[in-house]
Amino acid sequence: MKTHTGLITHLNDDEVFVFGANLDGFHGAGSAGYASFGEAGNLWRKHNYGSWANGTKGKWNVKGKTGPMQGTEGKSYGLPTVTRCGAKRSLEIDFSPLFECCSRNPQWTFYFAQEGKVGLNGWTPEEIASFAAKAGEWPANLIPSESFAPYISRRECVKTGKD
Repeated sequence: MKTHTGLITHLNDDEVFVFGANLDGFHGAGSAGYASFGEAGNLWRKHNYGSWANGTKGKWNVKGKTGPMQGTEGKSYGLPTVTRCGAKRSLEIDFSPLFECCSRNPQWTFYFAQEGKVGLNGWTPEEIASFAAKAGEWPANLIPSESFAPYISRRECVKTGKD
């Protein structure tokens, strides 16, 4: 299984950034915020994100949308992991639509932003991996972070050049 390390700051045309989202598509912090602003951190106030209209494009995403989207500089996939901002552990994660999108687009590489620790959604890596297992086999073109990969597979992992 291929893996990536570090913060992804650039996407080629055939690459997609996969981040945890809320059902409202308010992408203001964590990896979702990075997909909006191109900066790490909880920066939605700094960017006055609350005043952005739904449909406004960020760096790689679109406010108010989940699933596949095209921003001003690249593509992303907002995987709903919570019902709304701050509502930790509020939504069982359904990986099926993401896995189907990966299957329909084998020419693309999808970079899964989850690290091997509890993130803003409150789910442990083990819990996230168990949600993914319910959807079937992890797609070969869905590249997890090096720290998250051990939770989905005990197969040997190979680091990619994406740092």
